[in-house]
Amino acid sequence: MARPAGLTQDRVIRALLVAGGNIAEAARDLAVTRESVDRWRQRHPRVQAAVTQAREARVDQAETVLGFHLECLNLDAAKYTLDRLGASRGYVRQEKVSQDTSIEIRVVMVPDRELPAEDPEVQEPGTDDERLSRTGPGCPQEQSLTGS
Repeated sequence: MARPAGLTQDRVIRALLVAGGNIAEAARDLAVTRESVDRWRQRHPRVQAAVTQAREARVDQAETVLGFHLECLNLDAAKYTLDRLGASRGYVRQEKVSQDTSIEIRVVMVPDRELPAEDPEVQEPGTDDERLSRTGPGCPQEQSLTGS
């Protein structure tokens, strides 16, 4: 695609400076596509430098406006400044986040298939000693708990 007649590096730079480094706005002023101006930026270091210079000028302008509002004791301007620039002095935005971390645990007891089912008619011995000494089908042989 041929470039539009009269489009020069100086015209592109001038349009970018007027547009504050906004490539789309400069393209509208030059009556070309945004992609065309972006290609100029990519291929020509002077054009890229103009974009950077214009954007830095915008940042300087924004700092001036912010400073004016700080001098007028504007609370929003003060909060913004502390939020962005005050971290080194301990001014940081903190957000409290809470989350329910409880979980439900369901335990399912499955009978061991190797052991015979207990007869509901049989009563368990009443004391712990009697339970520990129980012998019968499926129960281990009686062992002494005292080691003797």
